[in-house]
Amino acid sequence: MKLRTKFNLLMSAVILFILFVVTATSKHLIEDQMIEMYTEDVTIASKLGKEWLTLTYPGEWSLQNGELFKGDMKVNGNYEFVDELSAITGGVATIFQGNTRVSTNITDENGNRTVGTAVSPAVEEIVLNEGKGYIGEADILGSPYVTSYDPIRDADGKVIGIWFVGYPTAAIQDTVYTLMTTITLIILIIGGIATIISFLFTNRITQPIKQVNDQLIDIADGEGDLTKEIIIHSNDEIAKLAQSFNKMLASLRDMLSQVQATSNHVATSSEQLHASSDETVQATNQIVDAIQDVASSIEQQEKNTVDSAAAIQEITASVQQVASSIHEVAQTAQQTSEQANVGQTYVTSMVDQMSTIHHASTETIAMMRSLEKRSAEIGNIVSVITDIADQTNLLALNASIEAARAGTHGKGFQVVAEEVRKLADQSLASVHQIVENIQHIQQDITLAVNMTITGSEVSKHGLEVAQQTGKSFINILSSIGNVSSQTEGLSTITEQISASLAQVNDASVQIAHYAQTNAHHTTEIAASSQEQIATVEQVHSAASDLAKSAEQLKLLIEKFKL
Repeated sequence: MKLRTKFNLLMSAVILFILFVVTATSKHLIEDQMIEMYTEDVTIASKLGKEWLTLTYPGEWSLQNGELFKGDMKVNGNYEFVDELSAITGGVATIFQGNTRVSTNITDENGNRTVGTAVSPAVEEIVLNEGKGYIGEADILGSPYVTSYDPIRDADGKVIGIWFVGYPTAAIQDTVYTLMTTITLIILIIGGIATIISFLFTNRITQPIKQVNDQLIDIADGEGDLTKEIIIHSNDEIAKLAQSFNKMLASLRDMLSQVQATSNHVATSSEQLHASSDETVQATNQIVDAIQDVASSIEQQEKNTVDSAAAIQEITASVQQVASSIHEVAQTAQQTSEQANVGQTYVTSMVDQMSTIHHASTETIAMMRSLEKRSAEIGNIVSVITDIADQTNLLALNASIEAARAGTHGKGFQVVAEEVRKLADQSLASVHQIVENIQHIQQDITLAVNMTITGSEVSKHGLEVAQQTGKSFINILSSIGNVSSQTEGLSTITEQISASLAQVNDASVQIAHYAQTNAHHTTEIAASSQEQIATVEQVHSAASDLAKSAEQLKLLIEKFKL
């Protein structure tokens, strides 16, 4: 939003606010003046009405038979006086008997007189109870009035009624509306004139500012004419602003002229620096290439030397490991020879024991055969005993039968026969048990014979194996002797090789150290050369950027007219 528009809006808002305040204040003052005027009028009308009533109807106020009288005139239902008073004053009038209207020209919405209605409680309290008059605004049957209430007193000074005169405030509002319409119209005309004057004044103020703004826009867009100056024929702050702006343009022209000259010089110098940096970069690149070739050769030499040293170290370690292994083999062969001698002794002893076991097994088999034969003979004897026990049992049965036949004389014999029978049964049972045991023994003997035969065969085979083992131990002892003599010769040779490799390894390590040192120095030289190239390239790049910046600055300055 432009400054002129903002200023015009501000002035319009101020004018509208002033008009609103003036209008509201005028309305309030007019209403107050009208109410004050109507209050004075109603006071005058009340006094005038009471005097006129006294002249027209002389006498005291009184209550007769429950009705209000003024002298000899009955007030109740008499509307002549209140109508004449309203015609003269332009207001309304009412006479109250106590707090009740008995004569009035106030009507309701149907046009009927509001006789019989009561006064408001607030007025009743002030006028009837306190005996004071009341002047002010009051609501009468829903309509606002400017009123005057005075107490009606009888001859004894007792308040017996109320005398009322009033003007409806609607008339005041109509008058206020008419006046406010006129005032508002006048204020709007004045406001319009003030707005036009404000617009003209605003344009006069903002025109120089607009000139300064247009000039600044031309400069900001890069197409400004710095030779133009703002001329304002006044002596206010705007003129001082224009003068300061003209001074700023002069300073800006001088500064841009100096910048233009400097940019030309910078452009020339940057081109020279750019060319020098190109030559420096080329020379440095050649040096770096040569150093890199040397460094590559040294690195390869270092690598080969390190590889040779590593290979020699590996060979040395392998030879040492071989020597250690040969030494261990010699020790192991010695231990094996000793153990083989012990084993030979054990094998000889084992052969003797196996021979003894085989001979004992043969004799055991013969004895087991004889035992098997004896157990068979015992079985035959048991069979004979079984037959005898059966015959004895049969004889005992026959004896029992004969004893039974003999009767009393045969009882003793029967007892003996019974005992013999029991003995035969026990013998038979024992024989059966013996038979079972003999059968088990025969089975065990048969199993033992078989196992003994198997053991004899195994011991025979073991004897043969032990004899072969003894022969093998003799061969092992002979071989171990040969191995021991050969390992002693190998141990001597490997010790000589290890000593020679140690000397070669020391020389290789020293050569590798020299090669590593040379490679390190060469690498440092190459790194320094690379850094120098990077620095020169940065200078080259900076020179290019500086030349471009100087050219751009020159183009920008040429856009201004100095």
